[in-house]
Amino acid sequence: MEYTMSRFTKVIKSQVDGNLLMFNSITGVDSLVCVEDQGTIDCVYEILSAGEKNDKNEQIHEILVQKGHLVPKNRDEQKYAEELIAREKYSPVLRLTIMPTEDCNFRCGYCYEEHKPGVMSESVQEAIIKYVRKNIHNYAELRVSWFGGEPLEAKEIIYRLSTKLLHICQAAKRKYSAGITTNGYDLNMDTFLALLNCKVYDFQITIDGPQDIHDKLRKLKNGCGTYNRIMENLISIKENCKKSYFTIALRTNFTNESVCKLDDYVKTYISLFGKDKRFRMFPHYMGKWSEERFDSSLDKQLLDKKDLGGLYAKVMNYRDELSLDINLNFLSSMGLCPAGYAFSYVIGVNGELYKCTQDFEFEDNKIGTLYQNGSMFIDQEKHRKWYFNLLNHKCENCFFLGACQGRNCPKYIIQNDGVGNCSDQKNNIELVLDLLDRNNYMHI
Repeated sequence: MEYTMSRFTKVIKSQVDGNLLMFNSITGVDSLVCVEDQGTIDCVYEILSAGEKNDKNEQIHEILVQKGHLVPKNRDEQKYAEELIAREKYSPVLRLTIMPTEDCNFRCGYCYEEHKPGVMSESVQEAIIKYVRKNIHNYAELRVSWFGGEPLEAKEIIYRLSTKLLHICQAAKRKYSAGITTNGYDLNMDTFLALLNCKVYDFQITIDGPQDIHDKLRKLKNGCGTYNRIMENLISIKENCKKSYFTIALRTNFTNESVCKLDDYVKTYISLFGKDKRFRMFPHYMGKWSEERFDSSLDKQLLDKKDLGGLYAKVMNYRDELSLDINLNFLSSMGLCPAGYAFSYVIGVNGELYKCTQDFEFEDNKIGTLYQNGSMFIDQEKHRKWYFNLLNHKCENCFFLGACQGRNCPKYIIQNDGVGNCSDQKNNIELVLDLLDRNNYMHI
C-alpha cells in the first residue's frame, strides 16, 4: 500500500532541545512522537517526504502509520475528518452542567456573571433526577460539571444530587464522571474528601499570580483578599490526601502586571506544587468577558491575545519543573466546549436550559426549560445553532481540524455568521507542543 503524510500532521523542531516533535489532530494525544537522534530525524523526514518503507526504516514507518502521520494515499482525509466530527457531535454522552447557585462569595473585577442570590430548589433538583432516570438508557455515559456562581456555596446540593445520579448510573450500568469549577475558598479538606466520594475528580481553581495581584483581582464581597485561604486549602490537600486519581488545574488569568512578576510567581508555584503531578498549571489571560460587568479600571491590564505566545515562551524556561499537561486536553476533543455537542445542557438554578455558561442574556443561549416531571422543552431551532454548523473554508483546510472540529467557540460562530475563531493552542501550536512533558511522547 502506498502512503503519504497526513495533512493533519504538524512537525516542529523544539526550540529547547532540538528534538523533532510530531502531532496529528485526528489521532490526538495518541499521535505525539518525539525523535531525538539526528540520524532518526533524517529518516523520519525521508519517510514523510516519500511515504515509502524499506528494510532500514520499516519499524519507523510502521510507527508513523500507527500514529496517524502516514495515511493511505487513496484516503479522502476531509471526509474522514467530517465523519469523525459527526460521531463526536452526536456521541452518546449526556453532558450536564449544573448550577446549584448563581451567587458567589467573590466579586472579581473581570467576572461576567450577574450573581443572583438563591440556590436551586428541591423541585428543580428532583426534576434533574427524574430526567436522568428517564433518559440514562439512551446514553453510554453521564458527565456532570458543577458550576456557578460559586458551586461550593451550595455544596449540600452537590452532595445530594451526586448521590442520586451515581445510584441511577450504577443501576443502569452507565459510566459517570464529574468535575467542578470553584474559586477554592471553601475547598477545605473535609469538603474535598466529600467531593471525591461524589466522584468529582477534576477541579479547576484560579490563582491569579502572586498574592498582591491575586487579592486585587479576586476579592470577597467585603473586599478582603482570598489568596491565603485558597493556598492553605490547596497545601492541605497536597499534604494530607495521598490519592492520585484527581487533578487540580490551577488557572492563572495573566495580566500585564502579573506577567512582569511571572518569574517570582512560577518559582513560588514550583516550590509548592512543582513535583506533584496532580496539580497542573494552566496559564491563560484575563479577558473582557462582559462589557457590562468588567471593571473598567482593569482595561490597562488586559493582555493582547497575540501576546499569549510570549507568555508561553516565558513559561517554557520552567517546563521541566512544571506540569503543563493541561494543554493535552486541547490537542483532542477533550478540550472542546460542551456547547458544541448535541446532548449537552446547562441547567440553571430555576430549571432554565442553556448551552453556554458565559452569557445568559444572549437570546440564542436560552434553549428551553426543565419541567418538574423530568421532561425538557427544547427550542430545537435555537439548539441546532450550537452544534449543527457547517465547516467554513478556513477550517476545512486547517491542520488542527481534527482537534477543534471547527467549533472552538460555538457562541462565536453563532454571533459571526458561521465563521469560527481559532483556539490559543492552535495559534501557538509550536510552543504548546514544546511545553508538554516529554513523557507524553512516544520516543523513537
